[in-house]
Amino acid sequence: MDEFIDVNIPEVVRDLDRFKRDQVPFAMASGLTATAKDGQKEVHRQLGGRFTIRRKWVERGVRIQAATKRKPEAAVFSRDEFMVKQESGSVERGVSIPRSVRRSSRTVVPRGRWPGALLKRPDVFIKRLPRGARGVFQKMKNGRLKLLWIIEDVARVKPRWGFGKTVRKTVAKKWEKNFGRALARALRTAR
Repeated sequence: MDEFIDVNIPEVVRDLDRFKRDQVPFAMASGLTATAKDGQKEVHRQLGGRFTIRRKWVERGVRIQAATKRKPEAAVFSRDEFMVKQESGSVERGVSIPRSVRRSSRTVVPRGRWPGALLKRPDVFIKRLPRGARGVFQKMKNGRLKLLWIIEDVARVKPRWGFGKTVRKTVAKKWEKNFGRALARALRTAR
């Protein structure tokens, strides 16, 4: 999942004939990179509104590829495959959903409380639930069963990220301004 920012340099150079042509590729690369950074910032800003973010590494997975004079193309992308699935949707198998192992929706479940680790204990077992999923249960001292996890055999991930739309809107909003600034700076500093 990448969103590329591409511009036709020969057309821009032809239109900017009166300027120093050798500064245009530099300005183009600077403007594209600045626009990609704006797209990245906007994606970061919207993450918290669409997902429960428990750790910063999800945000850090949204990266940019800077443009260069030789390759006038910038990209905003996610290095995390699970986030790509949030953009396009998918069907997942064996999805574990925590129930009573997490204190709140904002807390991270430690590995020692994951189903595989819990099932090594003698008081924890798996039992089929009425609607087809499986439950990881703990037998309590009072004889009651405590549902720790639900393991869905098949779970549908609906597309909900809006990554591509966010980046395209940011490009439409920021590109001209970023390129104008970069061109002015390049012409000011030209030798």
